[in-house]
Amino acid sequence: MTVTCETGAPGPQARTLFGIDVRSLTAFRIGIAVLLLVDLAFRGLDFDAHYTDSGILSRALYLDLFSDVEISWSVHLLLGSALYTALLFFVAATAAMFLLFGVHARSAAIVSWVLLVSLHNRQPLVLSGSDMILRLLLFWALFLPLARGSNAEWRASSPTHSRIELSPASVALLTQVVLIDCFSLIHKLLDPAWTQLTAIEDSMRVEGVATALGRELDWGHPRRASRNNHWWKYQLTLSQPTKQRLRPAYAGYLIREWNAEHPIERHVESLALVKIDASRSTGQPISKLPRQVLWRGGTRPVRCRG
Repeated sequence: MTVTCETGAPGPQARTLFGIDVRSLTAFRIGIAVLLLVDLAFRGLDFDAHYTDSGILSRALYLDLFSDVEISWSVHLLLGSALYTALLFFVAATAAMFLLFGVHARSAAIVSWVLLVSLHNRQPLVLSGSDMILRLLLFWALFLPLARGSNAEWRASSPTHSRIELSPASVALLTQVVLIDCFSLIHKLLDPAWTQLTAIEDSMRVEGVATALGRELDWGHPRRASRNNHWWKYQLTLSQPTKQRLRPAYAGYLIREWNAEHPIERHVESLALVKIDASRSTGQPISKLPRQVLWRGGTRPVRCRG
C-alpha cells in the first residue's frame, strides 16, 4: 500500500527517514533512463562480439561453459543473429526513452528491467558490480510512482507542500543505497590499498578501466591500450582454469576481425594468448615481465545448431 502525505504537516519519523519527494523520484527516473541509454550505447560498440553467435560467446559455447551451473533465462538466447540482437537493443532503447520522458513510465520500467536482466544473463562474462547495482535500483523503481512527478505537478508543488512517497518500495530503495555505501566502506577498510593510501594509484593501473588521462599520469607502469572494460573482463576471465574453453573462441574472433580489416597479405591464421603479470612492474619494460601462454592456435569457431 502506498501512503501519500504532506511535508507541511507533522508526521512520524519514518516519513522523514524513508519518504521520497516525488520531484526526487522524477530526477531518479530521468537518471535511470539516461544510465540505461548510455549502457546500451556502450555495449553497442562491440555488440556483435559479445551478443551474437558470430562473436566470442556463441549460444553453443554459452551452454557448454555454463552447463555445470543453472543457466539463467534470457530472451537474447532465443536467436543468435545480429538482426535479432539489434532489434532487442532497439526495443530496450525505446523503453528507456519512454522512461526518460515519463510516458507509460511503469510499463517502460518493466520492459527495461526485463531486457536488462536478459542482456546481463546473455553475457555474464563482462558484468561488473555497477551492472548489479543498476539492476537493483531499476527493480525497486518498478514499485514506485515514477510518473507522479510530472512537469505539471512539479510546477504546482511548493517547497513546503511537496508530496512525499512513503511505501515499502521507498524503504527498500533508500536502504539499498545505504547498504551499498556501508559494505563499500567495510571493503575499503579491509583492503590494504585503501588503508595504505595507494588505492588511487592502483586504480590508475587497472587496464580497461583507467581513462586516457589516468594513463598519462606517470605511475611507473607500462602503458597499454585496451578497447573498453568489457574486453578487460574477458582478459581476466581467460586466465581462469574453468574458462579454458573460451580461449579458442576468443582467439578465433580476434583473428576473424583482423583478417576482415586487413588485406590478404597481412592475414593471420593463428595467434597466442599470453598473460603478462604487470601488477608489480615497477617501471620494467613489458618484455621483462613474467608471462604465461594461455593458448596458442588458429580459429576454431563454435556454431550453434539450434
